Amino acid sequence: MSNKKQHAAKKLKEIPAKEIGLVGGHFRLLGYLDYVAARSLLRNGLEIQGLILASTSIEKYLKAILATTGRATATHLDSDGFVEILRQRGCDVLPYISSSFLQYLGRAYAFRYLETDSGPASIAVEQRKLLAELDYSVSQFESAITMAVDGVIQKSSYTRAVEAHDRRVWDDNHILAGTSKSDFVEVHCPLYCMAIRPMHEAMELRHENFKSVNDANFDFPKATYGGYTIDIEFSAPVKADAFSPPIPYVAPSK
Repeated sequence: MSNKKQHAAKKLKEIPAKEIGLVGGHFRLLGYLDYVAARSLLRNGLEIQGLILASTSIEKYLKAILATTGRATATHLDSDGFVEILRQRGCDVLPYISSSFLQYLGRAYAFRYLETDSGPASIAVEQRKLLAELDYSVSQFESAITMAVDGVIQKSSYTRAVEAHDRRVWDDNHILAGTSKSDFVEVHCPLYCMAIRPMHEAMELRHENFKSVNDANFDFPKATYGGYTIDIEFSAPVKADAFSPPIPYVAPSK
């Protein structure tokens, strides 16, 4: 897990005019494919993998929007200035996605790899809370992006999937079902936590029957169960007795 960051503006480059549509469409399709994969992983007990693909999905949708302005950047959501370069190009995305959720997805990106000098760091995945926010953000981006060929509006893969009632998109999607976000989020569902500690240790905690709160907060989520409170940022000692089974991992010494 790397803590290195590059400012997004440093990697900004111009897209040739004739390639703008191609690049934008490419990122939009990749964003959709990562979105479908993220939903499948989250719904099948692979929360950290689903979170990482949720992060890359939103990143690619943002890059699709940036491409419409004739620019591209090779950096990621954890890079400083990613949202700012969009705003500077006349694309304010915060009406479509919360800054708290963006910050959370940026933190998640670092958990793709575990290196011997990683940590301390931690993250949690509240399954239905993440699904609800991801579905909302993708639906907003899809409605905001219009693609046309010779003046004819083209349906995106997401739109075709919605119209076809593709279960990969429809299952557990409160937006498409027209149900309350609170009703969807505030039910018992899996909670997954990963903590990277000093001395090259990692700990995974999982609970199958956790009840989230629909507070739209992803900055510093806390999990409470059985009288124990776990600060996901791990600024305080962790009591994991209520979680089973904890899976410790110790990286081999160099």
